[in-house]
Amino acid sequence: MNAAKYRHSKIHFKVAAHLAKYFSSYDWLVDFDFHGVSEDGAFLIRPDLCAVESGRVVVAVEISDSTRTHDLSQKKEVYRLAGVDHYLVFDCDASKVYEFELKNGIYAPSHAFHGIDAVFTS
Repeated sequence: MNAAKYRHSKIHFKVAAHLAKYFSSYDWLVDFDFHGVSEDGAFLIRPDLCAVESGRVVVAVEISDSTRTHDLSQKKEVYRLAGVDHYLVFDCDASKVYEFELKNGIYAPSHAFHGIDAVFTS
């Protein structure tokens, strides 16, 4: 496995472990690459990781190493249109987390998952 792929996988599992702490008080399922996000029944995209409640993706997560621009533009728009409540992008290159929360149909910067950036230092 090359170094970039290893780093991506390692962050994937660390993010899942950190998010499980946040999701433990909700009836949410943490899912890897299985639930697709759709709009009006049409499949649009599958997040790297997500939280699912009653069959609906409520948190979409992308682990980004070389796709930050795409993740913060096109993918963000797809998730917004699909009505995903929270969107998080973990930028492996910058060791930064971009958090967004859907408010009145628009993604606004958020800090709902306070301390989630610790995934890069733990």
